[in-house]
Amino acid sequence: PAVRIYYTDPKLRWWEAFPRYAVNIAAKLEGFGATKIHDMSKSGVFVDAKEGLKEGDILPLSFETNGNRYKLNGKVIAFFSKGAINGMGIQFFGISNHDKKVIARLIRSWEKEGVSRRPAKRNYRDEIYSTIKKIFKFNRKPIHKS
Repeated sequence: PAVRIYYTDPKLRWWEAFPRYAVNIAAKLEGFGATKIHDMSKSGVFVDAKEGLKEGDILPLSFETNGNRYKLNGKVIAFFSKGAINGMGIQFFGISNHDKKVIARLIRSWEKEGVSRRPAKRNYRDEIYSTIKKIFKFNRKPIHKS
């Protein structure tokens, strides 16, 4: 039962999560005022917590970055702290395919700019090279002639 929760609670399914990009973007939650986006992925954002909101609330989030304005609907899915920041996770909700493409384009631009992300981008070529090097070093045995 203790392990089962990881397969039934979508909030804990870390292996399905998109990379999160560390940003600092001023935003507005309609009806709740200004907030700040601390990180963002293709599926949602982490923003400062606001009084009066609860899990399951759906509201528009608007922000501007890279010269473009965005207005997306989001659903509050969790309240938690990251370091000194008391915030809430907002999952994009009911957004169109066009908006999904716009978000993907924004994230690609952050990739090109080298914006910090979690988990860090892996260099598979270096990892493969390092692994092969370890294998051959480990299996190297002296040859004895009799």
